[in-house]
Amino acid sequence: TRYWRDWSSDVCSSDLVMAAVEFVRTKTPDHQVGVVGWSLGGAAALFASPLEIDALVIESVYPTVSAAIHNRISMRLGPLAYLLTPVLLVQLKPRLGIAASQMRPVDYVPEVGCPILIAAGDRDAHTTFAESIRIFDAAKEPKQFVEFEGAVHQDLLKYDSGRYGDVVDFLLTHLSDNPSPEKSVDGIGQAAIQSDLKPDESHSGDAVDASQIDQ
Repeated sequence: TRYWRDWSSDVCSSDLVMAAVEFVRTKTPDHQVGVVGWSLGGAAALFASPLEIDALVIESVYPTVSAAIHNRISMRLGPLAYLLTPVLLVQLKPRLGIAASQMRPVDYVPEVGCPILIAAGDRDAHTTFAESIRIFDAAKEPKQFVEFEGAVHQDLLKYDSGRYGDVVDFLLTHLSDNPSPEKSVDGIGQAAIQSDLKPDESHSGDAVDASQIDQ
């Protein structure tokens, strides 16, 4: 049951993402708003698009539910994934009332309506590097891709905070009136990532961490 709840949660949580953005907009109407979503959280942000936000960061997000299920089975049972994936996919509609055709985050990428950054680990077996490139290719400009060498399906900030500076720089560029020329995960950059921003004179942007919605 937990397995099926996890796969349906990204679709259902799109309403929570929209509510979180609306809350931030209401509390800080003069600020730019960004969303950071990892894995299912990123998928939920895409399903909720367009969100009328100023920047979107998605990390390790699967392009389609069929690819996601196939990858996870393949990690454990190898070639049997080709036989078992269709068996699981046909259960989506009767169990959850959601068809596999409705769980395709890649189809929502062109509709985000704001600058987007896609981050991915090049050793991620849950969402392969090629699948992250597919997400990037579907996005409209302005867009950016950040590769984390050696990273799997994990917290990319913890894995390589230095490389994550590119993500912070992206957020500062699009959420701040006066972006800092330095890339840092301290201070304002760290606040943006953790969704704990406090307004100050140097910053006019808030970030919503969609990755935390399902936890």
